[in-house]
Amino acid sequence: MTFIGTLELPGELEDSRAMRWRRRVFGPRLIDGPVRGIALFLMVLSLLPTNFNQPGPLYAATVVASAVLTLLGAWFPGAVALASTVGFLGEILLFPASLGNFFLPLIVSGAVAMVHQRWSVLTGATAGLGLATMIQTFSWPDPTTDPPVLVDWAIWLFAIALAGGALLLQTHLNRAVAHATDSAVEAERQLERIRLQHAADTHDTVSNALMTQKAIITVLAGSPQSTVDRQILGELALVNSRAQLGLRQLLARIHGARSSASPVDLLREIERTVLTIRSSTEAAGYTIHSTVSIADMPVSASFAEEVQLILFELMTNILKHSGSPDRATLEVSTTSGAHGRELILATSNPASPRDDLPAAPWSIEHRARRLDGACTMAQRGHWVHVRVTLPLKCQPDHPEAHPCR
Repeated sequence: MTFIGTLELPGELEDSRAMRWRRRVFGPRLIDGPVRGIALFLMVLSLLPTNFNQPGPLYAATVVASAVLTLLGAWFPGAVALASTVGFLGEILLFPASLGNFFLPLIVSGAVAMVHQRWSVLTGATAGLGLATMIQTFSWPDPTTDPPVLVDWAIWLFAIALAGGALLLQTHLNRAVAHATDSAVEAERQLERIRLQHAADTHDTVSNALMTQKAIITVLAGSPQSTVDRQILGELALVNSRAQLGLRQLLARIHGARSSASPVDLLREIERTVLTIRSSTEAAGYTIHSTVSIADMPVSASFAEEVQLILFELMTNILKHSGSPDRATLEVSTTSGAHGRELILATSNPASPRDDLPAAPWSIEHRARRLDGACTMAQRGHWVHVRVTLPLKCQPDHPEAHPCR
Protein backbone atom coordinates (compact mmCIF):
# COMPACT_ATOMS: atom_id res chain seq x y z
CA MET A 1 0.00 0.00 0.00
CA THR A 2 1.36 3.44 -0.91
CA PHE A 3 0.55 6.70 0.83
CA ILE A 4 1.45 10.16 -0.38
CA GLY A 5 5.08 10.74 0.45
CA THR A 6 5.39 7.36 2.14
CA LEU A 7 6.15 3.91 0.78
CA GLU A 8 4.72 1.02 2.76
CA LEU A 9 4.52 -2.62 1.76
CA PRO A 10 1.25 -4.53 2.41
CA GLY A 11 3.01 -6.95 4.75
CA GLU A 12 4.05 -4.09 7.01
CA LEU A 13 0.45 -3.46 7.94
CA GLU A 14 0.29 -6.84 9.69
CA ASP A 15 2.55 -5.63 12.52
CA SER A 16 1.78 -2.04 13.48
CA ARG A 17 4.45 -1.95 16.17
CA ALA A 18 7.19 -3.00 13.75
CA MET A 19 5.88 -0.50 11.22
CA ARG A 20 6.06 2.33 13.77
CA TRP A 21 9.65 1.44 14.59
CA ARG A 22 10.58 1.35 10.91
CA ARG A 23 9.02 4.77 10.41
CA ARG A 24 10.99 6.15 13.36
CA VAL A 25 14.28 4.70 12.14
CA PHE A 26 13.98 5.13 8.36
CA GLY A 27 11.58 8.08 8.25
CA PRO A 28 8.08 8.48 6.83
CA ARG A 29 9.21 9.44 3.30
CA LEU A 30 11.15 7.74 0.55
CA ILE A 31 14.18 10.03 0.76
CA ASP A 32 14.46 9.94 4.56
CA GLY A 33 16.06 6.50 4.62
CA PRO A 34 18.98 7.38 2.27
CA VAL A 35 19.53 10.71 4.06
CA ARG A 36 19.77 8.98 7.43
CA GLY A 37 22.04 6.34 5.95
CA ILE A 38 24.39 9.08 4.71
CA ALA A 39 24.33 10.68 8.19
CA LEU A 40 25.32 7.34 9.72
CA PHE A 41 28.15 6.99 7.21
CA LEU A 42 29.41 10.50 7.98
CA MET A 43 29.31 9.75 11.70
CA VAL A 44 31.50 6.69 11.16
CA LEU A 45 33.95 8.79 9.13
CA SER A 46 34.04 11.36 11.93
CA LEU A 47 35.21 8.70 14.38
CA LEU A 48 38.21 7.59 12.31
CA PRO A 49 41.54 7.81 14.22
CA THR A 50 42.87 10.51 11.87
CA ASN A 51 40.28 12.97 13.27
CA PHE A 52 41.77 12.72 16.75
CA ASN A 53 44.71 14.90 15.68
CA GLN A 54 45.06 16.87 18.90
CA PRO A 55 45.92 15.40 22.29
CA GLY A 56 43.75 15.42 25.40
CA PRO A 57 40.44 13.91 26.45
CA LEU A 58 38.57 17.20 25.91
CA TYR A 59 39.35 17.25 22.22
CA ALA A 60 38.44 13.56 21.93
CA ALA A 61 35.10 14.32 23.60
CA THR A 62 34.60 17.15 21.10
CA VAL A 63 35.12 14.78 18.17
CA VAL A 64 32.74 12.18 19.62
CA ALA A 65 30.10 14.84 20.37
CA SER A 66 30.25 16.20 16.84
CA ALA A 67 29.97 12.67 15.42
CA VAL A 68 26.87 11.95 17.52
CA LEU A 69 25.31 15.27 16.48
CA THR A 70 26.00 14.39 12.84
CA LEU A 71 23.81 11.31 13.17
CA LEU A 72 21.10 13.02 15.22
CA GLY A 73 20.90 15.84 12.69
CA ALA A 74 18.97 13.51 10.37
CA TRP A 75 16.19 13.21 13.01
CA PHE A 76 16.32 16.51 14.92
CA PRO A 77 17.73 19.17 12.57
CA GLY A 78 16.57 22.17 14.61
CA ALA A 79 18.08 21.11 17.93
CA VAL A 80 21.27 19.85 16.25
CA ALA A 81 21.74 23.10 14.32
CA LEU A 82 21.60 25.09 17.56
CA ALA A 83 23.86 22.65 19.44
CA SER A 84 26.34 22.53 16.55
CA THR A 85 26.56 26.32 16.38
CA VAL A 86 27.30 26.52 20.09
CA GLY A 87 29.79 23.63 19.78
CA PHE A 88 31.46 25.26 16.77
CA LEU A 89 31.97 28.51 18.66
CA GLY A 90 33.24 26.68 21.75
CA GLU A 91 35.62 24.58 19.68
CA ILE A 92 37.12 27.68 18.04
CA LEU A 93 37.75 29.22 21.44
CA LEU A 94 39.25 26.03 22.91
CA PHE A 95 41.08 24.76 19.83
CA PRO A 96 41.70 27.66 17.42
CA ALA A 97 43.72 25.51 15.04
CA SER A 98 40.96 22.94 14.65
CA LEU A 99 39.32 22.65 11.23
CA GLY A 100 35.89 22.65 12.91
CA ASN A 101 34.49 19.29 13.87
CA PHE A 102 31.00 20.74 14.39
CA PHE A 103 30.88 21.89 10.78
CA LEU A 104 29.68 18.43 9.66
CA PRO A 105 26.55 18.26 11.91
CA LEU A 106 25.70 21.79 10.75
CA ILE A 107 25.77 20.56 7.16
CA VAL A 108 23.60 17.54 7.94
CA SER A 109 21.02 19.54 9.94
CA GLY A 110 20.85 22.24 7.25
CA ALA A 111 20.43 19.70 4.45
CA VAL A 112 17.75 17.78 6.34
CA ALA A 113 15.94 21.07 7.09
CA MET A 114 16.01 21.79 3.35
CA VAL A 115 14.58 18.37 2.53
CA HIS A 116 11.77 18.84 5.07
CA GLN A 117 11.17 22.47 3.98
CA ARG A 118 11.88 23.76 7.47
CA TRP A 119 13.07 27.13 6.30
CA SER A 120 13.54 28.64 9.74
CA VAL A 121 15.89 25.81 10.74
CA LEU A 122 17.78 26.17 7.45
CA THR A 123 18.14 29.90 8.03
CA GLY A 124 19.35 29.30 11.59
CA ALA A 125 21.93 26.72 10.46
CA THR A 126 23.18 29.07 7.74
CA ALA A 127 23.45 31.94 10.21
CA GLY A 128 25.30 29.68 12.68
CA LEU A 129 27.76 28.67 10.00
CA GLY A 130 28.29 32.30 9.02
CA LEU A 131 28.89 33.37 12.60
CA ALA A 132 31.29 30.48 13.22
CA THR A 133 33.32 31.12 10.07
CA MET A 134 33.61 34.85 10.86
CA ILE A 135 34.96 34.10 14.33
CA GLN A 136 37.23 31.41 12.87
CA THR A 137 38.61 33.92 10.35
CA PHE A 138 39.53 36.46 13.01
CA SER A 139 40.86 33.93 15.52
CA TRP A 140 42.89 31.77 13.12
CA PRO A 141 46.29 31.34 14.87
CA ASP A 142 48.49 30.55 11.84
CA PRO A 143 49.30 33.68 9.80
CA THR A 144 50.94 31.61 7.07
CA THR A 145 47.72 29.82 6.13
CA ASP A 146 44.12 30.87 5.59
CA PRO A 147 41.19 29.30 7.48
CA PRO A 148 39.15 26.90 5.33
CA VAL A 149 36.22 29.31 5.06
CA LEU A 150 35.79 29.05 1.29
CA VAL A 151 36.01 25.26 1.43
CA ASP A 152 33.42 25.21 4.22
CA TRP A 153 30.95 27.27 2.23
CA ALA A 154 31.58 25.28 -0.95
CA ILE A 155 30.77 22.06 0.88
CA TRP A 156 27.73 23.76 2.42
CA LEU A 157 26.40 24.87 -0.98
CA PHE A 158 27.04 21.41 -2.43
CA ALA A 159 25.09 19.78 0.41
CA ILE A 160 22.21 22.25 0.02
CA ALA A 161 22.13 21.57 -3.73
CA LEU A 162 21.88 17.83 -3.11
CA ALA A 163 19.15 18.40 -0.53
CA GLY A 164 17.25 20.57 -3.03
CA GLY A 165 17.43 17.79 -5.60
CA ALA A 166 16.11 15.30 -3.04
CA LEU A 167 13.28 17.71 -2.22
CA LEU A 168 12.34 18.01 -5.89
CA LEU A 169 12.38 14.21 -6.20
CA GLN A 170 10.11 13.85 -3.17
CA THR A 171 7.75 16.55 -4.49
CA HIS A 172 7.53 14.80 -7.86
CA LEU A 173 6.88 11.48 -6.11
CA ASN A 174 4.14 13.05 -3.97
CA ARG A 175 2.40 14.45 -7.03
CA ALA A 176 2.66 11.15 -8.89
CA VAL A 177 1.21 9.21 -5.95
CA ALA A 178 -1.55 11.79 -5.45
CA HIS A 179 -2.45 11.60 -9.15
CA ALA A 180 -2.50 7.80 -9.06
CA THR A 181 -4.64 7.85 -5.92
CA ASP A 182 -7.12 10.31 -7.43
CA SER A 183 -7.32 8.22 -10.60
CA ALA A 184 -7.95 5.05 -8.60
CA VAL A 185 -10.66 6.76 -6.51
CA GLU A 186 -12.35 8.12 -9.63
CA ALA A 187 -12.22 4.71 -11.30
CA GLU A 188 -13.78 3.15 -8.20
CA ARG A 189 -16.54 5.76 -8.21
CA GLN A 190 -17.23 5.14 -11.89
CA LEU A 191 -17.37 1.40 -11.28
CA GLU A 192 -19.75 1.96 -8.35
CA ARG A 193 -22.03 4.10 -10.53
CA ILE A 194 -22.11 1.39 -13.20
CA ARG A 195 -22.81 -1.27 -10.59
CA LEU A 196 -25.68 0.70 -9.08
CA GLN A 197 -27.13 1.42 -12.52
CA HIS A 198 -27.06 -2.29 -13.42
CA ALA A 199 -28.65 -3.11 -10.06
CA ALA A 200 -31.41 -0.56 -10.65
CA ASP A 201 -32.05 -1.89 -14.18
CA THR A 202 -32.15 -5.46 -12.89
CA HIS A 203 -34.53 -4.46 -10.09
CA ASP A 204 -36.87 -2.71 -12.53
CA THR A 205 -36.91 -5.72 -14.87
CA VAL A 206 -37.49 -8.33 -12.17
CA SER A 207 -39.96 -6.13 -10.27
CA ASN A 208 -42.02 -5.60 -13.43
CA ALA A 209 -42.10 -9.36 -14.05
CA LEU A 210 -43.20 -10.06 -10.47
CA MET A 211 -45.96 -7.43 -10.63
CA THR A 212 -47.18 -8.93 -13.90
CA GLN A 213 -47.16 -12.36 -12.29
CA LYS A 214 -49.16 -11.06 -9.34
CA ALA A 215 -51.72 -9.50 -11.68
CA ILE A 216 -52.11 -12.84 -13.46
CA ILE A 217 -52.63 -14.62 -10.13
CA THR A 218 -55.29 -12.07 -9.14
CA VAL A 219 -57.12 -12.52 -12.46
CA LEU A 220 -57.03 -16.31 -12.18
CA ALA A 221 -58.28 -16.23 -8.59
CA GLY A 222 -61.21 -13.99 -9.54
CA SER A 223 -62.19 -15.83 -12.70
CA PRO A 224 -65.08 -18.31 -12.25
CA GLN A 225 -63.81 -20.26 -15.28
CA SER A 226 -60.37 -20.78 -13.73
CA THR A 227 -59.40 -24.41 -13.22
CA VAL A 228 -56.38 -23.63 -11.07
CA ASP A 229 -56.71 -24.74 -7.45
CA ARG A 230 -57.11 -21.87 -4.96
CA GLN A 231 -54.46 -23.36 -2.71
CA ILE A 232 -51.90 -23.32 -5.52
CA LEU A 233 -52.82 -19.72 -6.36
CA GLY A 234 -52.38 -18.77 -2.72
CA GLU A 235 -48.94 -20.37 -2.56
CA LEU A 236 -47.95 -18.65 -5.81
CA ALA A 237 -49.11 -15.32 -4.42
CA LEU A 238 -47.04 -15.79 -1.26
CA VAL A 239 -43.96 -16.79 -3.27
CA ASN A 240 -44.47 -13.72 -5.44
CA SER A 241 -44.74 -11.39 -2.45
CA ARG A 242 -41.75 -12.99 -0.76
CA ALA A 243 -39.66 -12.50 -3.93
CA GLN A 244 -40.65 -8.83 -4.10
CA LEU A 245 -39.66 -8.37 -0.45
CA GLY A 246 -36.28 -10.04 -1.00
CA LEU A 247 -35.70 -7.89 -4.09
CA ARG A 248 -36.33 -4.68 -2.16
CA GLN A 249 -33.99 -5.78 0.64
CA LEU A 250 -31.27 -6.71 -1.85
CA LEU A 251 -31.52 -3.34 -3.60
CA ALA A 252 -31.29 -1.53 -0.26
CA ARG A 253 -28.08 -3.42 0.56
CA ILE A 254 -26.58 -2.66 -2.86
CA HIS A 255 -27.26 1.05 -2.38
CA GLY A 256 -25.76 0.88 1.11
CA ALA A 257 -28.93 2.19 2.72
CA ARG A 258 -29.33 -0.87 4.90
CA SER A 259 -26.85 -3.40 6.26
CA SER A 260 -27.55 -6.55 8.24
CA ALA A 261 -26.62 -4.73 11.47
CA SER A 262 -28.67 -1.60 10.76
CA PRO A 263 -31.41 -0.96 13.36
CA VAL A 264 -34.99 -1.15 12.05
CA ASP A 265 -38.38 -0.86 13.69
CA LEU A 266 -39.65 -4.40 14.17
CA LEU A 267 -43.31 -3.30 14.52
CA ARG A 268 -43.23 -1.46 11.21
CA GLU A 269 -41.50 -4.37 9.41
CA ILE A 270 -43.98 -6.92 10.78
CA GLU A 271 -47.01 -4.76 9.94
CA ARG A 272 -45.75 -4.39 6.36
CA THR A 273 -45.17 -8.12 6.07
CA VAL A 274 -48.58 -9.02 7.50
CA LEU A 275 -50.26 -6.56 5.14
CA THR A 276 -48.41 -8.10 2.19
CA ILE A 277 -49.38 -11.60 3.29
CA ARG A 278 -53.04 -10.66 3.65
CA SER A 279 -53.13 -9.01 0.23
CA SER A 280 -51.48 -12.07 -1.31
CA THR A 281 -53.85 -14.55 0.26
CA GLU A 282 -56.87 -12.37 -0.53
CA ALA A 283 -55.73 -12.33 -4.17
CA ALA A 284 -56.13 -16.12 -4.06
CA GLY A 285 -59.53 -15.87 -2.39
CA TYR A 286 -58.51 -16.49 1.25
CA THR A 287 -58.92 -14.25 4.28
CA ILE A 288 -56.36 -14.56 7.08
CA HIS A 289 -57.31 -12.97 10.41
CA SER A 290 -54.25 -11.29 11.91
CA THR A 291 -53.46 -9.48 15.15
CA VAL A 292 -50.24 -7.56 15.86
CA SER A 293 -49.83 -6.38 19.44
CA ILE A 294 -46.20 -5.39 19.96
CA ALA A 295 -44.58 -2.07 20.77
CA ASP A 296 -42.09 -0.11 18.70
CA MET A 297 -38.69 -1.72 19.14
CA PRO A 298 -35.44 -1.33 17.19
CA VAL A 299 -33.81 -4.62 16.19
CA SER A 300 -31.14 -5.52 13.68
CA ALA A 301 -32.20 -5.69 10.03
CA SER A 302 -31.04 -9.32 9.82
CA PHE A 303 -33.33 -10.31 12.72
CA ALA A 304 -36.30 -8.50 11.15
CA GLU A 305 -35.67 -10.25 7.83
CA GLU A 306 -35.62 -13.66 9.52
CA VAL A 307 -38.92 -12.86 11.24
CA GLN A 308 -40.44 -11.86 7.90
CA LEU A 309 -39.34 -15.13 6.30
CA ILE A 310 -40.82 -17.10 9.19
CA LEU A 311 -44.14 -15.30 8.75
CA PHE A 312 -44.22 -16.19 5.05
CA GLU A 313 -43.41 -19.83 5.83
CA LEU A 314 -46.15 -19.97 8.48
CA MET A 315 -48.68 -18.78 5.92
CA THR A 316 -47.40 -21.22 3.30
CA ASN A 317 -47.76 -24.01 5.86
CA ILE A 318 -51.38 -23.00 6.48
CA LEU A 319 -52.23 -23.02 2.77
CA LYS A 320 -50.66 -26.44 2.33
CA HIS A 321 -52.09 -28.22 5.36
CA SER A 322 -55.15 -26.30 6.53
CA GLY A 323 -58.59 -27.77 6.07
CA SER A 324 -60.06 -24.25 5.80
CA PRO A 325 -57.52 -21.42 5.34
CA ASP A 326 -60.38 -18.87 5.56
CA ARG A 327 -60.63 -19.54 9.30
CA ALA A 328 -56.85 -19.34 9.98
CA THR A 329 -55.47 -16.74 12.40
CA LEU A 330 -52.07 -15.13 12.90
CA GLU A 331 -51.07 -13.45 16.16
CA VAL A 332 -47.84 -11.51 16.80
CA SER A 333 -47.10 -10.53 20.39
CA THR A 334 -44.36 -10.29 23.01
CA THR A 335 -44.00 -11.88 26.41
CA SER A 336 -41.49 -12.11 29.26
CA GLY A 337 -39.37 -15.25 29.19
CA ALA A 338 -36.54 -16.75 31.19
CA HIS A 339 -33.98 -14.70 29.25
CA GLY A 340 -35.89 -11.44 28.81
CA ARG A 341 -38.48 -10.35 26.30
CA GLU A 342 -39.54 -12.81 23.62
CA LEU A 343 -41.36 -12.40 20.32
CA ILE A 344 -44.27 -14.81 19.76
CA LEU A 345 -45.51 -15.74 16.27
CA ALA A 346 -48.58 -17.99 16.59
CA THR A 347 -50.94 -19.42 13.97
CA SER A 348 -54.11 -21.46 14.32
CA ASN A 349 -55.98 -23.21 11.54
CA PRO A 350 -58.42 -26.09 11.09
CA ALA A 351 -56.67 -29.42 10.57
CA SER A 352 -56.92 -31.00 7.16
CA PRO A 353 -58.82 -34.31 7.28
CA ARG A 354 -56.59 -35.76 4.55
CA ASP A 355 -53.31 -35.09 6.37
CA ASP A 356 -51.84 -36.64 9.48
CA LEU A 357 -50.53 -34.11 11.96
CA PRO A 358 -46.90 -33.56 10.99
CA ALA A 359 -44.13 -32.54 13.29
CA ALA A 360 -43.22 -28.89 13.57
CA PRO A 361 -42.32 -27.52 10.10
CA TRP A 362 -38.62 -28.24 9.61
CA SER A 363 -37.75 -24.99 7.82
CA ILE A 364 -39.48 -22.85 10.46
CA GLU A 365 -37.93 -24.84 13.29
CA HIS A 366 -34.47 -24.45 11.71
CA ARG A 367 -34.81 -20.66 11.41
CA ALA A 368 -36.08 -20.41 14.97
CA ARG A 369 -33.14 -22.41 16.35
CA ARG A 370 -30.73 -20.22 14.40
CA LEU A 371 -32.15 -17.24 16.29
CA ASP A 372 -31.89 -19.11 19.63
CA GLY A 373 -35.65 -19.67 19.61
CA ALA A 374 -38.02 -22.61 19.27
CA CYS A 375 -40.97 -23.81 17.20
CA THR A 376 -43.71 -26.08 18.51
CA MET A 377 -46.81 -27.60 16.92
CA ALA A 378 -49.84 -28.99 18.75
CA GLN A 379 -53.34 -30.21 17.85
CA ARG A 380 -56.33 -29.53 20.03
CA GLY A 381 -59.52 -31.01 18.66
CA HIS A 382 -59.68 -30.23 14.98
CA TRP A 383 -57.32 -27.25 15.20
CA VAL A 384 -53.58 -27.07 14.62
CA HIS A 385 -51.56 -24.52 16.56
CA VAL A 386 -48.00 -23.49 15.61
CA ARG A 387 -46.03 -21.30 18.00
CA VAL A 388 -42.63 -19.73 17.26
CA THR A 389 -40.76 -18.14 20.19
CA LEU A 390 -37.79 -15.85 19.46
CA PRO A 391 -35.70 -14.00 22.09
CA LEU A 392 -35.43 -10.28 21.43
CA LYS A 393 -31.82 -9.14 21.46
CA CYS A 394 -31.10 -5.53 22.37
CA GLN A 395 -29.65 -3.23 19.75
CA PRO A 396 -26.57 -1.45 21.15
CA ASP A 397 -27.41 1.66 19.13
CA HIS A 398 -30.76 2.07 20.90
CA PRO A 399 -30.53 0.44 24.34
CA GLU A 400 -32.76 3.02 25.98
CA ALA A 401 -35.62 2.45 23.57
CA HIS A 402 -35.50 -1.34 23.42
CA PRO A 403 -38.07 -3.21 25.56
CA CYS A 404 -36.12 -6.47 25.63
CA ARG A 405 -34.49 -5.91 29.04
